[in-house]
Amino acid sequence: MDKRWIGILIILIAGCACMYYIVDTSTTVGTSITVVNKTVVTVPNDFSIEDSRSNTAKIINEETHEKIYFKDLGKKDIALDSFNKKLNELSGDSNIQIMNNSTVKVNNISVYKIDCVNYTTENATNISICYAYTCYHTFSIQLKDYNDNVKLDKDLDYIISNMKPDFKQSQD
Repeated sequence: MDKRWIGILIILIAGCACMYYIVDTSTTVGTSITVVNKTVVTVPNDFSIEDSRSNTAKIINEETHEKIYFKDLGKKDIALDSFNKKLNELSGDSNIQIMNNSTVKVNNISVYKIDCVNYTTENATNISICYAYTCYHTFSIQLKDYNDNVKLDKDLDYIISNMKPDFKQSQD
């Protein structure tokens, strides 16, 4: 082998190392994504995309029947106003029991969260309704049918942390 082959091998090894690094640190390579308006949402493990439209999306865990709904509410920061409006609306409903309402920080993003139980169906349904302002848009995120609050918080943290602008589309 002459010196050219050694140079080619070094470049190939460096290229493979770079590709490994990209795949290892990426939140979208190897996982599914959906686009809600102009924001890419990385789907948590064990979930699949059931429905995706321009400003809404629905993902589901087929094994546990947990569902997550996304809705883009627009470009303004109306997360707190939407949270208060929904809290007042749910407080007046006799079929819904509010368990907790709180504000949590996820990567310096305020997430306003209402945990409640819906008694309108045969089986009581656990619902967590969240509002967050990220990527210059306000999002409503509903997490339904979770039996484990730790898993719910983990999935919510994962979703909020991995919401990124879709740079394939022109941004606002």
